Amino acid sequence: MNISLARRTWRAAALLAWMMTLANAPGSATHIGPRHNIDQRSGSSPPTHLYEAQGGSVVAYSLAADGLPMKATDWQLNGGRRDAYGIGFDGAGDLYVSDGLLNQVRVYAPGASGDDLPVRTIPLPGPGCTMADNKAGYVFVTVLIGGFLCGSTVYVYAPVVGPLSEAWVPQPIHAITNTKYAFFFDLITDSQGRLYAAPASTDIYVYNDPVNEWQFPNEDLVKKPDDGQDIYPPIAIGKDDGDLYMQFAPFRPRGWGGGDHAKRSLTTDKPDVLSYTRECNGSGGFGIENGLAVDQNYLMFTCWSESGLFVYHNLPGHQEPVEVLPGGIGILLWP
Repeated sequence: MNISLARRTWRAAALLAWMMTLANAPGSATHIGPRHNIDQRSGSSPPTHLYEAQGGSVVAYSLAADGLPMKATDWQLNGGRRDAYGIGFDGAGDLYVSDGLLNQVRVYAPGASGDDLPVRTIPLPGPGCTMADNKAGYVFVTVLIGGFLCGSTVYVYAPVVGPLSEAWVPQPIHAITNTKYAFFFDLITDSQGRLYAAPASTDIYVYNDPVNEWQFPNEDLVKKPDDGQDIYPPIAIGKDDGDLYMQFAPFRPRGWGGGDHAKRSLTTDKPDVLSYTRECNGSGGFGIENGLAVDQNYLMFTCWSESGLFVYHNLPGHQEPVEVLPGGIGILLWP
């Protein structure tokens, strides 16, 4: 078993235990909460590619007119990667990649491919884990703790532009720490620069200005009564509809399936729309997801418990996968 696969296996086992503990905790399914705004990648330009972190590389699948990823990649970037985890783009088109074996976020210039090296690196206090960035180039990133889970401290780095002195090393401008949960499993940002941090539980924390006012979250998005047991990461903002998508744990005899998702309107107070897809591991047991990406026609996620990038129709009700691609960790629709 390679290092990356072993690490993901440990992450999956630990995350499953953590989720089960939270699911059985008193009062864990009683909250109702507010909304948040659209992601920075929601806009008028339709996405052209689905990007995926795949260990030693980042790859891209071009999208058909209806948004379905092609079955073969048409772009790949190696660039010294060891265990690519989180990926993101800033407003200038620079690509940011956190690495689960390197203590770095590596930043690549627009148009980089193949073995092109990063134009700059951001050193981290541990192996890179979940990550988000905004249009201005601020980076929000966690590090692995215990070798397999993303910690609850989010390190915030200011944009780095222009030539750097070899003696100067970027440092975090501050750190956002959550004391209620030990782990953050997903981070996303929106067009207003807000940061959304999702632990393995019913809470999704919203920081309206994580650059200047980071001490406490401004909102706590939580489950609705019809969501079943709880909501979980990964989370995503629909590329076209601007709605919030997340995993949920339904009350059903067959148990929780990692492919089940809730769609929440962020502009109205309607009930969440539920989508029952097959189990992430395909065996009727527990399935644990990693990355999530959604456009008008398709919902896509990667698995820890089963290697694959699974593509479903973005519709409510019971479904089977439309397409299965090679597995990775973080995924992202761009532009």
